[in-house]
Amino acid sequence: MKLKLLIFGIAAIWACPVGAASLVTARVAVGEFVLPPNTAAAEAYATKDVRDWIQKITGAEVPIVTEPNASTATKVFVGTAFGKAFPTDLETLRGNDGFAVRRKGNNVYVFGSRPRGTLYGMYALLERNSDLIFARPHEDFGTVHGQSPDFELTDTDFIDIPVFLNRRFGPNWPAHRATGEWLLRNRDNTRDVRANYDGFLNLDLIEPYGTNFAVPIASHQELHPEYFGYDPIKKSRRFVKHGEGTMCLSVPGLPAIWAEGLAEDIAKHEARFGRKVDHVRLGPGDNWFCCQCDRCTAPLALPDGTQLECQDPDSIKDPLFRSTQIMMFINEAMETWQKVRPEVPIHVLAYIHFAEPPRVTPHPDLGIWFAPYPTSNLHYPLLDARQPKPWGRRFEKWLTMTDRLGFYEYFESKPSPQAFYAAANLRAVMERPDHSNSLIYAEISNDFGTDGIGNGQFGWDVGQMNLWVHTRLFWDPTQDVDSLYHYYIQRTYREAAPQMLAYYDLIKTSWLAPDNDTFSSCHASIAGVYQGLIVDRGLEKECMRLLSEAEGAAQHPHSKTMIRRMREQYEGFGKDMARLMIANIPEMRGEADDFDSLQWEKPWVNDDFKLVTRDSDEPKAFSSTKLQAAHDGDSLFLRFRLEDLPPQVVARSGDKAESWPKGDHVEFWLFGGGARYVFAFNAGGSQYDAKDLDRSWDSNWELKVRQTSVGWEAIASIPLSTFQLGAGQPTDLRWFCTREIQLSEQETTEVSYQGKPLYYRNFPIVVE
Repeated sequence: MKLKLLIFGIAAIWACPVGAASLVTARVAVGEFVLPPNTAAAEAYATKDVRDWIQKITGAEVPIVTEPNASTATKVFVGTAFGKAFPTDLETLRGNDGFAVRRKGNNVYVFGSRPRGTLYGMYALLERNSDLIFARPHEDFGTVHGQSPDFELTDTDFIDIPVFLNRRFGPNWPAHRATGEWLLRNRDNTRDVRANYDGFLNLDLIEPYGTNFAVPIASHQELHPEYFGYDPIKKSRRFVKHGEGTMCLSVPGLPAIWAEGLAEDIAKHEARFGRKVDHVRLGPGDNWFCCQCDRCTAPLALPDGTQLECQDPDSIKDPLFRSTQIMMFINEAMETWQKVRPEVPIHVLAYIHFAEPPRVTPHPDLGIWFAPYPTSNLHYPLLDARQPKPWGRRFEKWLTMTDRLGFYEYFESKPSPQAFYAAANLRAVMERPDHSNSLIYAEISNDFGTDGIGNGQFGWDVGQMNLWVHTRLFWDPTQDVDSLYHYYIQRTYREAAPQMLAYYDLIKTSWLAPDNDTFSSCHASIAGVYQGLIVDRGLEKECMRLLSEAEGAAQHPHSKTMIRRMREQYEGFGKDMARLMIANIPEMRGEADDFDSLQWEKPWVNDDFKLVTRDSDEPKAFSSTKLQAAHDGDSLFLRFRLEDLPPQVVARSGDKAESWPKGDHVEFWLFGGGARYVFAFNAGGSQYDAKDLDRSWDSNWELKVRQTSVGWEAIASIPLSTFQLGAGQPTDLRWFCTREIQLSEQETTEVSYQGKPLYYRNFPIVVE
């Protein structure tokens, strides 16, 4: 009876509302983490990592013990072993890497049904009970959190299960530990030694074995060259080289030989690393070539009794024939595979020619890993009518052909909010009954250097928000995309969140506008997407204003750094476009020829002047020549700041008659309407204008020059009506500027915008 009363009393205590469970109070640890005696590596790793972040927040180091301290109030029990107190949760978590966090009195329990589930649970506990966010991998400023003398656990009752069991981002070279850590903290669950360091190899992560189609028969090259693809042009076989090769798919019995070879390769991998392979990933590699022997180009006899003719031996021209041929080969190989390694699932990469859905149904135990590459548009979901052909048709067909359809995507960093694309596609995949076992994968760059098609850390500067949201969607694509972006912005930018939310709303509205057809893919330049997203929509000025205000409002140094780097990238894109931005500044009227007017602090500065070169080498920058442009509605004003001119060689002209200026001088060229205009002047005030080299043409322009301590300056005023320019109106007029610098009486050098000679290039003009 007493025992029953005791149990009832404890249950009553657990059921009563309780206050926060404190781990740190007034910068003193008052709680502890408790690990089981036989702690799994993933559980120990996450516990130490979370403990270290709490120390960064509070200054106090919370103990990690295996024997609970009776005097410690709050205990966080970490690991599957402690989850046995919650059998219903453990059953719910069985077979996945989800996690649960539960509380009984002052005891908090974090566990999954396997160690990596516990690992994700620890990071969720940290995130939900602090203001911390792992915003990007960068070691110096990628994580944002505040400071507090206390750390209290208030959110301690939740369970979270991933929709997809195979989630992976594949960073590029070089290896980068910080990117691997960021992936782990944001629920990537597949081992990838390119990003991760060796310590990750002992964690509870998925062990994939990936290879290209022909590799399993590579050992047969010498004795059986007939197993490999025939090239009629070279009259030879294409063997396995650099991991790629092509098989002759019509050799009788080869599917069984291939399956046995694949099993042997996996066994060697397992023996080498001491880990069982969880699944196999197969693909054609970056290789469009297919065997072109007579048998491999003969009609295919399909299971339904019909035939499929080869329309062209080139797989680019006839992908249907080749994808069908490959699928028939793999389907036959699956009969042997299920005898030798039935417990290891195979996922086939539907890539290049194999992206075309075949005329035969895949084996029911095969997973298909769809790669919409390279001409799909990350702007529109694959089933959107605006998606370029043939990707919508292909995706729709694959959805009907297999219950286990996954993705191989290319989410390289772009400024556009591309997670709307990802969410729609992943939700479509969720309609398949075996979607949880699909492979969900995307290539990204490491947050390091400039490596990879994502431009490394420079790509992260503009696309970090997208990549974080993608990690959440890989876990559960039913989450509201807009809310995920808002959550990220609030945590990452903190005091600057209002401006960054306004910036996000600006780019989201632009991106989702029905008339915005900007193309985006892994190979689309970041600057090109920025142009279609911001510049071509007339949003550049507002975008830069918001980012500048955000940088000023940000108080956390990491937030400020991330905003600054984004702004600087965008400014670089603008400079690379080489546009002459003619700022609309009505206040210029009456002040434009005043060198000291504050109005000249407003226009964009074009300073990409370089030594002129006619070869392919990059010319050296010459930053001492700068150009600004503005208008007041009536006149175009051009200001030139020109350094590196020795005062003794300033060319002076007493003759005001129009003549080509001598000595150190500037030439400003305009091209449009089939005509070419030139405005030339020197430091002495000589000026010259001409249309199509006819100097009798007169634009009625005015020039003012002055000497400075480092060179000279000039302000030119030209009526806008000369070129029929109007405020905010598009123009086909283009510009070029070159300068001859007189270094001494005998020596001169030439610089120009971007370092090219006249007529090699000219640049666009934007009249604001």
